[in-house]
Amino acid sequence: EGMETEEGDEISGYDIRPPDLQLPAHIYDFSFHPEQDLIAIGLITGRVRMYNYSAEENKMVHSLKFMKEACRCLQFSKDYLFTGSSDHALRVVDITTGKVLFSQQQAHDCPIDAMALYGNSCIFTGDDNGRVKLWDLRKKVCAMQWREHSDYISDFAVDESRNTVIAVGGDGHLAVFSPGQQAVEARSDNIEDEILCVQIMKGGKKVVCGTQEGSLAYWTWGDWGSYDHTFAGHPKSVDSIVKMDENMLCTGSEDGIIRVCTVNPDKFLGVVGEHPDFPIEHLELTRDRNYLASCSHDNTIKFWNVGYFWDQADDDEDDEDEDENGDEDEMETDAKPQPPQPKPQEQQQTKGKKKSIHNDFFDGFR
Repeated sequence: EGMETEEGDEISGYDIRPPDLQLPAHIYDFSFHPEQDLIAIGLITGRVRMYNYSAEENKMVHSLKFMKEACRCLQFSKDYLFTGSSDHALRVVDITTGKVLFSQQQAHDCPIDAMALYGNSCIFTGDDNGRVKLWDLRKKVCAMQWREHSDYISDFAVDESRNTVIAVGGDGHLAVFSPGQQAVEARSDNIEDEILCVQIMKGGKKVVCGTQEGSLAYWTWGDWGSYDHTFAGHPKSVDSIVKMDENMLCTGSEDGIIRVCTVNPDKFLGVVGEHPDFPIEHLELTRDRNYLASCSHDNTIKFWNVGYFWDQADDDEDDEDEDENGDEDEMETDAKPQPPQPKPQEQQQTKGKKKSIHNDFFDGFR
């Protein structure tokens, strides 16, 4: 559906999108495959479902039950699906057969809440007690671990170009890790609020976090002590954020509304959609960036057509070209607008960054 302002005025948009996915139990997390039109969904029952999605129909390809407790987080790579669960285990699943290829029982000593891929062969996991672990998927061992948080890990943000992973959590701290470096690179001051989600924005210059109180907190890269400022306006908690481009993001709030806002300057642009009367638990873009998906306590995953974001961006570029060239407004084209590709993040020195440990495992990720 189209995007509307919070006053209800329609801006623009498309109606074509995949049908809603109605699940039989509470949805903890979902993930999109990076190269296929495939979604994996983790349920409170411990079941994992995979669907091929399209604008015409959604077709279930796997319904897997290899966990006795909830599947709290999951993440696709090209060939595998990784899952973390309330039974403390980390598992690797073959996406073609649905078979568990590897299971690390007691990967943590409490439920696993968040995970993030790093490079081709390792993954970060975070648990209920605030412990962060880095797993070598080739050797199937925990390569490193840190305990900088005193409460649950809610989310990760990864910048491989700067060998950095950011973790946030319920204790109100942001922690910065460098794979290969045992000492934590930085730990923020306590913001006296739970941090629920994180994204790297503005070409790597800013880090934006959603909080329990409903504000967005901003850090400048390398200045990790206190946040720069906050952007208020959400009436309830900001549970998930997704980067649309370097200057714009979508937020999912406890009030059930998916909003669009810009970053520096901070401004609400409108509303993409909502789950009436239920909080937004997670947001994620599909691989082609044409659809934004959301899940909530209504046990439903909804798809929102956000192709108009990229059309508007192309229109703005066309206007700029016409201003520069004068007569280009008389030219016509039938070329279909393509979603913009993520811009490479700027290379810059991190303040106070220590030299990383060099070994065979981490050399492949530099």
